[in-house]
Amino acid sequence: MIQSLDSGAAPGVEWDWQTPSWTYGVNRCDSYSVELEWIACFQRSAATSFAGNWHLQLVQFGNPDNAYDVVVGLGIRPSVGFTEDDRWVYIANERGIVRYDVDDITAD
Repeated sequence: MIQSLDSGAAPGVEWDWQTPSWTYGVNRCDSYSVELEWIACFQRSAATSFAGNWHLQLVQFGNPDNAYDVVVGLGIRPSVGFTEDDRWVYIANERGIVRYDVDDITAD
């Protein structure tokens, strides 16, 4: 159910609602985990190449300060997906399919 908020009211989610979202950088974040715990985001790469390069991160849903590097690669930007339990993240491109353990990526 979608519910409108009164002007100036914040939703019941802990977050810095005063900071503009653009201050966190420009990413392409289009793969959400099934349990909505993680978002797979492609950061802007520091270098460029003919086929392109990419930098994949897992970002905690609702908290872009918690971002974890997964892999940097060359070639076509891969498709990203998660398993039902959000335990594994898969990437697939012209080089094949690779999976990464989310717990290993996000361990401090």
